[in-house]
Amino acid sequence: MKRGIFVLSYPVIDDGGTLYLGDACYQQTIEICRPFFDEVIIVARRRKQRTPTRIQLEEIGGKLGFELPDFGVDGRNNFLNAIRLLFKAKIRESLGHLMQGANFIYVEGPSLEAYLAAVVASKVGRPIILEMRGEAILNRHYMKQRFGPKGIVYVWFFNQVFKVIRKRAIAGLYINRRLLERYPVAGWHRHAISDVNLPDDIFGEPKHFVAPAGRFLYVGHLEKIKRVDILLQAFQRVKGELPSNWLFDIVGDGPEMLNLNQLAEGLGIKSHVYFHGRIAWGESLFRFYKEANLLLIASTSETGPRTLIEAMAFGLPAISTEIGVAPELLDPQVLVRVGDAVRYAQQLISVAKDPVLMTYLSKQNWQRSQDFRLSKLRAQREAFYAKAIELSSRYSLS
Repeated sequence: MKRGIFVLSYPVIDDGGTLYLGDACYQQTIEICRPFFDEVIIVARRRKQRTPTRIQLEEIGGKLGFELPDFGVDGRNNFLNAIRLLFKAKIRESLGHLMQGANFIYVEGPSLEAYLAAVVASKVGRPIILEMRGEAILNRHYMKQRFGPKGIVYVWFFNQVFKVIRKRAIAGLYINRRLLERYPVAGWHRHAISDVNLPDDIFGEPKHFVAPAGRFLYVGHLEKIKRVDILLQAFQRVKGELPSNWLFDIVGDGPEMLNLNQLAEGLGIKSHVYFHGRIAWGESLFRFYKEANLLLIASTSETGPRTLIEAMAFGLPAISTEIGVAPELLDPQVLVRVGDAVRYAQQLISVAKDPVLMTYLSKQNWQRSQDFRLSKLRAQREAFYAKAIELSSRYSLS
C-alpha cells in the first residue's frame, strides 16, 4: 500500500465534528498528489472552531491520521503544547512508526510541525518534500512589530529550525523565485510556482474608467503588519479631493479590527469606511473585486500577496508598498516605500483622479495576471509533484 503523509502547519478545523482544511491552499496540493497513493494521511493540529471554509478532508480523500498538540495562535494560548510537540518522546515515536511505511512526506515550512517531521523522518530514513509559502516568521521587522524585542529571538530560532528542514529536504517548491533563491533546499529538485488558485473561468476583463475612482478596496487579515492604518490616514489627507460618495471597503478580520474602527472614527471618515469581516473565497469575494475601482496594499512585509494577483485577474488597478512580488508585477509609478504615509496619500489621489491612467493600469494588470491562470500553474505543480514523488519513492527503496 502506497502512503502519502502531509504535515500541515495550519490546524485542521473541527466544526461540529466535521473536519475541514484550515487553509484552502492545501486542497490543490493534496488533490494533485492523491492519485499516486492508496492512502493519504494528514498530520496536523486540530482546533475546534466555526469556519467559513468548506473543504472537507473526506472530499479530497484525506484523513487526520495523526493529531499534534495545538498550541493556539502563535503559541500564545498554550506554550507547553508547543514544547510537547517538539520534544515529547511518545509523539516522535508514534510519528516515526507512521513514517516508516510512507512513500512520500510533505511538509510546509518554516514551522514547528515541519521541524518535527524533518527530525523524525531523518531518524527513520525517509526524505521530506518542502513547500514554502512565506517568510513572515523569518522577518525581523514583522516579528519585532508583532512580539516586541523577543520577536528577534523568535526569528533567530526559526532560522535555525528552517536550516534543519531545508538540509533534510530532497525537493523544494516555492511560491516565488525570491524565496527559492534565499532558502534553497539541499536537493536539486527546486521550483518556484505561485500557489494562487484562480480558475480560468473567473478571470474578468480590463476596466475602462471615465470618471475618478470612488470605490476603494482592501482584502486581507487585519493585523499591524498590514498597515491598514496608513490607508485610513491617507484617506483623511485626501478626502476633500475625492468624490463626495467615496467608499472604502475593508474585507477581512483580525486583532486590529477594533483599533481600525476607532481610528476611522477619530479621523472623521467612519461614514465612508465599511468593515465587512472575513468573506469566504468565491463569488461573494469576487463581487468586491468587480465593483472596486482601486485596490490598496500598504503592508510592511508580504510574500505574495495573493490578493494582488486575484485583483489583477479582475482588471483592478492597484497601489502597493514595495513588498513581495508587487515590484515584479506592478507599474513602478504605483509603488510606495514601506511606511511612507505621506507619499501613499499623494500616490492614492494621483491615481484616483486620473481615469486614463487607471484604464492603462487595469489593462496592464489584467495582461500580467494571465501567467497565473489555474490551468497553467496546475500543470506546473503536477509536473513538480510527479517528479518529487518519484524521487521520494526511489530514496525510500534505496
